[in-house]
Amino acid sequence: MQANNPADSRVVLKFGGAAPEYSSDIYSYHLDYEQKIAKRPGYQLYGLNRTKVRGHEAVEWEFEWRAPEGRRYVRSVYWRTAGIEYFVYAHAPAGRWGEFAPVLDAMLENATP
Repeated sequence: MQANNPADSRVVLKFGGAAPEYSSDIYSYHLDYEQKIAKRPGYQLYGLNRTKVRGHEAVEWEFEWRAPEGRRYVRSVYWRTAGIEYFVYAHAPAGRWGEFAPVLDAMLENATP
């Protein structure tokens, strides 16, 4: 699912889940995918770390890049349970990220399972 902020379409929230199409562990998959994203102009990695979400294996990924419309800040959290990989994801103009970081935190706090 995707929700765009009606007041600023440059702010995007995504959440969902699906069975992974790959057999690698969650961290290895996102580490490999990060190498592809790292080719974006002005890419700057802030963190790609193993973590836990309600006791489940998870990955938290934060970065910025230079999109055609300006610098974008991205934060996402992915976790797996019962054969499904779930995620919460947000991106916004880098200069406005502080306004939306709490929204992603609330999404993660209230996401189930």
